[in-house]
Amino acid sequence: MTGSENPENAEQQKSANKTIIILTSLIILMLAVIAAVFLFRPSQLSPEKPAPNLEICKILLQGKTGSTNIVFFSDESTAKEYADYLLSIP
Repeated sequence: MTGSENPENAEQQKSANKTIIILTSLIILMLAVIAAVFLFRPSQLSPEKPAPNLEICKILLQGKTGSTNIVFFSDESTAKEYADYLLSIP
C-alpha cells in the first residue's frame, strides 16, 4: 500500500489543500481591500485653500532655453549672492 492510497493520508491532503485555499483567499482579499482604500480615498496632496502669505517668485537670471533652473528659498539679496557664487565657479 502506498501513501496516496491510505484514506488517512488522502483526508490529510484534502485538509491541507483546503487550508492553503483559505489562506490564499484571505491574502487576496486583504490585498484587494488595501488597494481599494488607497485607490478610492480622497487625495490629500494639495491643500483645499492656498496658503495666505505666499511670496511672489522673482527671476534673478534667465538662462537660455533648455538650461537648468535653480531655485533659492531665501530673500533676494541672499539668492543673488548664491547665484553670483555659482556663476563664478569655472
